[in-house]
Amino acid sequence: MTLPGQTAGGATVEVTAYGPGSDHCKVSSWGQSGGDAVVGVRCFDSSGAPSDSQFTLNFARSRQVNGGLSYSYAWANNATAAAYTPSLSYQEGYIAGDLGEVETDITAGRTSAGRYSVSLPGMSASGSNVQITAYGTGPEHCKVVGWSGTETNTNVNVACFDASGAPTDTRFVLVYTDDKFIVL
Repeated sequence: MTLPGQTAGGATVEVTAYGPGSDHCKVSSWGQSGGDAVVGVRCFDSSGAPSDSQFTLNFARSRQVNGGLSYSYAWANNATAAAYTPSLSYQEGYIAGDLGEVETDITAGRTSAGRYSVSLPGMSASGSNVQITAYGTGPEHCKVVGWSGTETNTNVNVACFDASGAPTDTRFVLVYTDDKFIVL
């Protein structure tokens, strides 16, 4: 998909299959082409075969991602590291209020095959929402297992699977929003 006039650097992308079937879709790439952002999307049927599917796409590079007052997003770009900082070019955190944008230093890590934990400093565990989109060209897919934390740090647990449903290591995109607003 070509998104006219958008800038890919520092942005995030979410893709979700649409319709009554068992298809799933994922982001295969995103980048810049001239003055436009270009997003690659791949969809698969329940057996993992490529599929023509309708999908929804959300592209964000600004305040109030997915309508949330505060947010964090990251491209978890290392599927096998036990602990790392996701790509700084594709992560951002923002806490609404007098503080404005904050440096988040989101961290992620693989806890076992196909299982990950992502730490989101500054994000509140209450009044929140999290979305996960698998990244890459194969039929892997990911889901949110759960999230918990405090008013100042949240941990999100993610599980990823291959076409047969077995745990598998893959990259993913995480978007987290909450209703946090800080007044000094």
